[in-house]
Amino acid sequence: MKIMTNPVEEEYIETNCDKCSSRQYLKQRGKHIGLYCDECGWKKWMRQKPEKFEMPFGKYRLKTLGWIKEEDPEYLEWAVIGLDSENIKSRIREIL
Repeated sequence: MKIMTNPVEEEYIETNCDKCSSRQYLKQRGKHIGLYCDECGWKKWMRQKPEKFEMPFGKYRLKTLGWIKEEDPEYLEWAVIGLDSENIKSRIREIL
């Protein structure tokens, strides 16, 4: 899969849609990035890199995991044990 940028600053991926075989590209809407098909519409949302994920609550609300790792890595070590959210814990594990 090769990524290149087109003239309107969207990143194209050299791959075809499973449904209609047209070209797909990455597109950002707000903080979310999706794999988009020109013919069918959205194919799927893509998971952000863990270091770009923002904590949704707590002491570091709206800070990225990458920032927290630099500033307070002990917090992330605690969070992996202390939080209930498996989604957040799995993202933290990816960067520790």
